Amino acid sequence: MAELDVDELEKAKEIVEEWLNNYLPPEIQAQVTRKKGPAYMEHFLNEMWRQCRMRVHDDNEEDGHSFIKMKDWKDIELVWQKYMQEQFSARARDGGRQIKGGRKII
Repeated sequence: MAELDVDELEKAKEIVEEWLNNYLPPEIQAQVTRKKGPAYMEHFLNEMWRQCRMRVHDDNEEDGHSFIKMKDWKDIELVWQKYMQEQFSARARDGGRQIKGGRKII
């Protein structure tokens, strides 16, 4: 940033403001996903094991039939969507924070 002239710095600030208020352009999303995705997934997998003793890995492709591909899941899709909307809507009304004992957990 120190190497940018005044015009370049102003343009960079405009881009940052646009990205903060809107979604990143798809090519930037893809770039960030390629760069950071594996580390985020590894962190998620480790935390799921550490906190829940739950493995999150579908290795059925290597050893047999994938569970997800064994059935057409369209029949539960509407039920699942309704459930997810209820869950996320509740959190959205609270600003996305959990409430515990009457206090918001950030």
